[in-house]
Amino acid sequence: MGPAFGGPRHTSHSDSVIEHIFETGLGRHGEGVAFDIAVTSGVSVTPLQSVRLSTARAHILLSDRATSTEGLALLEQAAWLAGANGLSHQLRSIQSIRQAAAGRAGRA
Repeated sequence: MGPAFGGPRHTSHSDSVIEHIFETGLGRHGEGVAFDIAVTSGVSVTPLQSVRLSTARAHILLSDRATSTEGLALLEQAAWLAGANGLSHQLRSIQSIRQAAAGRAGRA
């Protein structure tokens, strides 16, 4: 995911939290706790950091039908912020996630 919080200590912690979520298969509660910690840390200040964090959270929300609408809305916000700040690589990633989500919805 890269430096989500602007420094080695924060990056190491955030990456390990996200890796733990995916490796252990924690449910929605575990995912929410990890992202709540990241979001409320108050360290993320740049548009790039905000887009990365929002995109990661949206991607997780999209994995559950109960939260997929919230995930799509969060992706929309991240896409707007990425576009407004010239973050074309992040914008392409967001578009890929949207396409994958649309494909899953079509198969459901």
